[in-house]
Amino acid sequence: MPKKIYKLKEGKFDFLKFDPLNVVIFVIFSFCLFLIYNLYQIQVIDGEKYSEIVIAQNKGYFTNKVENRGNIYFQNKNNVAGVAMQNFGYTLALVPKNLKNSEKVFEELNSVLDIDKDKFFRLANKKDDPYEELKTRISDEDAKKIIKKQLKGVILVRESWRVYPFNDIASKIIGFLDYEGTGKYGLEKQYDDVLKRGDVTKSKRIFDLFFQKKDIKKILSQKKISKEGNLISSIDIETSIAIEKILLDIDERYNSEYSAAIIIKPESGEIVAMVDTKYGKLDFNKETKHYKNIFVENRYEFGSIFKPLVVAIGLEEGVITEDFSYNDKGCVKISKYNLCNFDGKGRGKNVSLQTVLTKSLNTGMIEIEKKIGHKNFLDFLLKVGVAEETNIDLSGEVSSNISSLNSFNNVNYATASYGQGISFTPIAILRSLSSLANGGFLVDPHVIKKIDYGDLIPEVKFETEKKKVFSSETANKIEKFLSNRADELDTRYLDKNYSVATKTGTAQVADKKGGYYEDKYLHSIFGFFPVNAKPEDRFAILLFTLEPKNVRYAVYSLTKPFYEIVSFLTSYYQVKPDRAKLSF
Repeated sequence: MPKKIYKLKEGKFDFLKFDPLNVVIFVIFSFCLFLIYNLYQIQVIDGEKYSEIVIAQNKGYFTNKVENRGNIYFQNKNNVAGVAMQNFGYTLALVPKNLKNSEKVFEELNSVLDIDKDKFFRLANKKDDPYEELKTRISDEDAKKIIKKQLKGVILVRESWRVYPFNDIASKIIGFLDYEGTGKYGLEKQYDDVLKRGDVTKSKRIFDLFFQKKDIKKILSQKKISKEGNLISSIDIETSIAIEKILLDIDERYNSEYSAAIIIKPESGEIVAMVDTKYGKLDFNKETKHYKNIFVENRYEFGSIFKPLVVAIGLEEGVITEDFSYNDKGCVKISKYNLCNFDGKGRGKNVSLQTVLTKSLNTGMIEIEKKIGHKNFLDFLLKVGVAEETNIDLSGEVSSNISSLNSFNNVNYATASYGQGISFTPIAILRSLSSLANGGFLVDPHVIKKIDYGDLIPEVKFETEKKKVFSSETANKIEKFLSNRADELDTRYLDKNYSVATKTGTAQVADKKGGYYEDKYLHSIFGFFPVNAKPEDRFAILLFTLEPKNVRYAVYSLTKPFYEIVSFLTSYYQVKPDRAKLSF
């Protein structure tokens, strides 16, 4: 069947035909629509603002719509303190065309505020400009003094800004805002949707709504429906200050690149302190700059603090018992490589599991990993979460890297057994190690305890998810081994009223060519206390320093500062002694 051809009747839709006149008409019509939209924007959307500015030129001030934002609170022993708050004040502005006596106006303003004279006269001389900002963040008190002077050509505009009362303390956890008031780092970014306050519908939609014949006035009055709250963190201010001082002492003594520490409640996953010295003091009241949160964004080979996990896997899998022993010859040859103890020395026959952990013997770890078997070893590492993100409530977290084990290469598994060739974020290895301090549970770490939504919505408390990865029996055995280690090696610093479990690590730093630097090391120490207390009453600590100078092993560089942290915590939190005084 032939297709029907529909023809337009003569004269109908003639305006669709190309014609220079039609083009001109279309351009004029589009321009008119553009003018209508902009007039509507100015008169309806921004009309109030512009009218207020005109009024302000007469009365000296006006209240602009200012941004509000939720607050962030940290612990301060038994109370909370605001660490990220919204401040309100005024911007001081000039209307140059209305200035009659610039010299007098300057003197009057300078009697209240410290005014930059060059800037004032540079702005005052712009006689054609209706508005020039001279100074921001004027307090209400100073604003009242200026208003009383009734200075012609001077206005005050209401504004708000973010302040960080404790300056650089834990600033890398808090983060900061960009120029649009959106969270860029840390908690400010992670919880931006909670901290932000509802705003009226964006004016860019007005053009569409106008032609849809919607009730624009009603829509403009609506706010976004969102749960707007304040954050209550588990981070403690005084603890953070004390830890920073200890870290700076390490840096100064050993000329380290930087040092870092995390303190966690292993039973709940609450982070008490998370402090590092990598970027120096970052005070976001003064300037904002890009940085990394090394606890969630950087990976490190931690070395021997990984060994307790391997022993725990061997015990849990039943391939060794606490009576395990072996013949230590000082080195083990695998393929063409000799893998040795830190000092290259063997301890002879019948070396116990306690000696393996106390003396940190690499050969013992290689023997245990062999008994576990490569596949079971890898499977259990995945089970204890070393290769996954921890779900901590901080932005930018990356997963750890154990990809060297994918090839099932014997050398790679041997070195992994003592913590080399595999790298972890600090928060990831602390999470896994903390399972040995809480009865065998893998717990997600977090820095927010609860979100306070105000009176109308119930507050939300962080509920810890626990995954059983080790039996209580295995965890108790590791506690005993590490506590015995501390009793033997840490006697110079150990308070005999408290039982403490510790393990140090000294790891070569990997270079960019697939090998290791001969003279660069990462020193670390993991520990928890009081060992004989309930898991909910314990603190777990990860402390490390990168490339310390003139000190070979972590046992010499970090044992003292570790116990300085323990001493602070026992005093600050009034931790009860968990054992009678012992004679060492």
